Amino acid sequence: MGNVKKLSEEVFSKIAAGEVIEKPSNVLKELIENSIDANSTVINVRILGNGLKLIEVRDNGIGIEKDDLPLVIERYTTSKINNEKDLLKIQTYGFRGEALYAISKISNLQIISKTRNQDKAYLLTSSEGKILKIEPTNFNHQSGTIIKVIDLFFNTPVRKNFLSSEKLELYNLTNTFKHFSSINNNILFSLHIEDKLKYNFIPTTPESRVREVFKLKEVQQEKIELENYRITLILSKEYKYNEKLTTYKNNFFVFVNKRIVFINEIDRIIDSQSQILKYLEKINKEQDGYDEI
Repeated sequence: MGNVKKLSEEVFSKIAAGEVIEKPSNVLKELIENSIDANSTVINVRILGNGLKLIEVRDNGIGIEKDDLPLVIERYTTSKINNEKDLLKIQTYGFRGEALYAISKISNLQIISKTRNQDKAYLLTSSEGKILKIEPTNFNHQSGTIIKVIDLFFNTPVRKNFLSSEKLELYNLTNTFKHFSSINNNILFSLHIEDKLKYNFIPTTPESRVREVFKLKEVQQEKIELENYRITLILSKEYKYNEKLTTYKNNFFVFVNKRIVFINEIDRIIDSQSQILKYLEKINKEQDGYDEI
């Protein structure tokens, strides 16, 4: 008999989950994206134990139908696309149908949700991807969803060995929250860490949101076009321009269609004498040192 064996679903599902969810901030990213895709105007985040004890996201979005609750933690289930053609016109953050499946496999999960056409909210409780119960429960809004990811990686302890320090994991969680908050200025975002309110951003202008998120005194919005792309720069006097932009990696954020992107090619473009840099240099000379945020 040969040595090659087919892994059981129980084993490969946890391996696959680890590929999607490597750290707590990955969970937060997926949950916030789902809330935004649900047309939420209020998103409240709660973190305990650097995300390992609890990651909770509450929203007032369209909610999940009772009949759909057991489906949302199955693999490749989604309401965002129907066929291959839809991949060419995606208007949402998520669409693959893997996030909640992966999260459910490596945590104890609770989903409370209500749609406007339902009389009651319903609670789904699962552990390691197995549904324990679905039952009616209370909900304060006309519609929306509360997702609680409890005891992340409790059944994959090896994964915890690959995590960074507690301080860095919390930094990554906070940074993920800031990224979404800064680019979605029309949504109210709040963040509680260890039950203490750290941030509360009310809907406002893009400039005001950036100023509030990054604790800046003064910002200005500029618009330019580069190779048929429309680029919006939100510039701050807090950071002085220099040719090498030695501080930009910590203070320069690029969003494409409201998604933050980290692309080496963009780094090289910024580091070179590109039109963007020339524009920033012009602004720097005229207005005492603006740089992009």
